[in-house]
Amino acid sequence: MKDKNQLFIKLIGKRSLKPNTPVDIIEGKTYNDSLIIPITTFKDGVIKGEDVPVQEGYYKYKGDIVITGNNLEVSLLFDNYDDKKLEPSPWNGQYKLVNR
Repeated sequence: MKDKNQLFIKLIGKRSLKPNTPVDIIEGKTYNDSLIIPITTFKDGVIKGEDVPVQEGYYKYKGDIVITGNNLEVSLLFDNYDDKKLEPSPWNGQYKLVNR
């Protein structure tokens, strides 16, 4: 995805609703969600998590995003400096690239 001279990766996926009752667990309802990642640097098919900008007040990323052909693999961690631990992003996984 490109807007003016800025590149973005838009991840789209289904997420499970948080169950409030046992019936919710059985029904397993989902919703569509998306994440837009601005790309500032890109070298040899790898985007370093440290190079992904985040809004003020949010944890910075560690890890990377790797593009090979039409495949994209997200392996990002949140650098939770408050609790001194790295937490995996819920968007980690493999995706197919589609140019829009």
